[in-house]
Amino acid sequence: MSGSLLLSSWVVDRYAKELDAIAPGAARCVVRDDAVEGDPAGAEIAFFSGDLFPDHVRPFLLALRDAPKLRWLHSFSAGVDNPFFAKLRERGVRLTTSSGANAVP
Repeated sequence: MSGSLLLSSWVVDRYAKELDAIAPGAARCVVRDDAVEGDPAGAEIAFFSGDLFPDHVRPFLLALRDAPKLRWLHSFSAGVDNPFFAKLRERGVRLTTSSGANAVP
């Protein structure tokens, strides 16, 4: 993988070992509190995790906006009908969600 991953600090801090195993050597752009560590311009894959909501949504969305190479965004929730996400789809970004993950079987 030549691009980087855009993730929250919570995901990186808890799953660094697993991330290294599935994407060895992949650079990381990390949203930590209200700051972004790393350059979102190289991000190809992003994970909008639940820990970002609601306090850290803004820096994450700004990083997505500044990620021209972004190919895939996975969201922890179903709410990707927001106009912001439509703009990502227009850029060719694939959007997936965890919709239904907590539904009663």
